[in-house]
Amino acid sequence: MQFTYDEINTSRLLLRKPVINDDSAIFSLFSDEEILKYSGIKKHGTINESQSAIMEFDEGINSSKLLIWAVCLKPFDKLVGLIGILYINHDHHFGSFASVLEKKYWKKGIISEAHRAVISWAFENTELNRIESQFYENHPAVEKMLIKSGMIREGILRENFLIENKHVNSIIYSVTKNDYLKNPSFYKSV
Repeated sequence: MQFTYDEINTSRLLLRKPVINDDSAIFSLFSDEEILKYSGIKKHGTINESQSAIMEFDEGINSSKLLIWAVCLKPFDKLVGLIGILYINHDHHFGSFASVLEKKYWKKGIISEAHRAVISWAFENTELNRIESQFYENHPAVEKMLIKSGMIREGILRENFLIENKHVNSIIYSVTKNDYLKNPSFYKSV
């Protein structure tokens, strides 16, 4: 599965490829412990780590191992978050969602809007058949966002996340191409 890489537009957002000039915005995201608490992303101590991450994003995109977009508010082109489909399994046509967003934009529907746009783009432009998302079970804001994104709860994975040196459960949500095809206008209405 080789991907073409497109910008995605919604009414409020431009989703575009992260570029090296995004280094300070990505450093701001990846150095904030509250943003990263349940993400599994290693905290960045220097802007050089963020620059390296951008180069790794580019390598992953070019090798079709991941898809990642800078989340930018219109009409500005300033990165306020990242959204991606990671761990793409080409044999079985699925990948896993990941996203981070500046705290001042939490609870404004930005990431659920971005998720819906990426779901629509992925099922229209790739061979992906399933996109899933796992999160720490005591994180109700993420669960609410995934529901708003049109994803469906599948169940609980017992003690599969290590958070603050304690094994905890995660909840898994997914959306399949068949789910999408039942109501594509829901995902495109952003």
